Amino acid sequence: MPLDFSSYRIQELRVDRYGLEPLLAEISDLLPGNAFERQSGLQQLEELMRRSQGLVLKQGERILALLIYLIRGNCCRLSFAYALRDAQPQLMLQYLFQGLLNLAQEDPNIDSLRFDLVPWFPLSVELALQALEFTCVERMLLRREEPCPSTVPPFPDGIRLIPWDTWLTTPAAQILLIAFGGGFEGSWDRSLQEQSGCKQFISDCYSGRFGTFDARVSFALQQDNLLIGMSMAAWSKEGEGFIPAFGLLPQFTGQGLGNLMMAHLLKRYGESTFPPRAVELAVSEENRAAVHLYQKYGFREKSRFRVYHYEIS
Repeated sequence: MPLDFSSYRIQELRVDRYGLEPLLAEISDLLPGNAFERQSGLQQLEELMRRSQGLVLKQGERILALLIYLIRGNCCRLSFAYALRDAQPQLMLQYLFQGLLNLAQEDPNIDSLRFDLVPWFPLSVELALQALEFTCVERMLLRREEPCPSTVPPFPDGIRLIPWDTWLTTPAAQILLIAFGGGFEGSWDRSLQEQSGCKQFISDCYSGRFGTFDARVSFALQQDNLLIGMSMAAWSKEGEGFIPAFGLLPQFTGQGLGNLMMAHLLKRYGESTFPPRAVELAVSEENRAAVHLYQKYGFREKSRFRVYHYEIS
C-alpha cells in the first residue's frame, strides 16, 4: 500500500540544531575515521548547511530527512542527504528529492540536478535517486604516489607555458567548453556545454571546491596568441595535490602535448616548498584517452564513486 504523505511537509532547512539532533547523531556514526575525525566531519557538515540551501521533511515537529543543495549557474548541485534509519529512509528521501525536483522544474534558469555520491553515504540515498530515474555515471578517483619528476622535456618551439593569473579565467573556460562540452563529460555535466558554466567551474576551483587552489603550480599553454591548454592545481588539507582541471584543445591532441603538460604539472608540484606525497584526480571511466594518459604517469585507481544527474527538458 502506498505511503500516505498527507501528514508530512517539506520546509526550508534552518541551521539552529533544533530538531536536527537525532539526524546529526546518526550521521556522526556513519562518518569515517576516529571520534575526533567524526566530530570534525560533523562540524564541516554544519558549516556546509550554513553556506548552502536545504530542505527538511517533517512529520509533526520531528525532522525525518534533510537535503543540502547549492545553485551553481544552471545546475542545482545536491551536496548531502540523509533520512532517519527508523523512518523508511528510501521513501523519505525519494519524497524530499521529488520536492526539490518540483522546485527546480518551476525555475526557468535551472536545467539539471547533480549529486556526487561519496562511499559512506547510505544506500537509501542511491536507491531514492534511482527510483526517480536519475542517470548514473561511474567516476574513478586516481592517485599517484611516486616522487614528482625534477626534470622534464621542454615544450616544442612556438609553445610556451603561461603561469596562472586571473585573466586566464575566461580563455581557460573557453578551453573547457571546446575540449569537454561536446564530449562524454558534457553529456552528463551540462554546465560544460555553456561558457558561463565552465567559467563557474573555474570560479569554484578558486573558491576551494576541490581544495586550496595554487596559482604557482597551475598554468596555461599558449601557441602564438592562442591559449591551447590549461592545468589547474589544488591542495587538500592533508597536503596532497589534486588536479581539478586538465584540458587541451582537440586540434592539438595526438601530438604529445598532453604528456608534456602532465610532466610539467607534476614537476611544478614537486618544486613546492613541501612536495606532495601523492597527487589525485577524478576522471570518467569512459574517457579512455585521459585514463591512458594518467596511467602512463603512474596514476592508479584508488576508488570509484557515482554521479547522479537529472536533465530537465
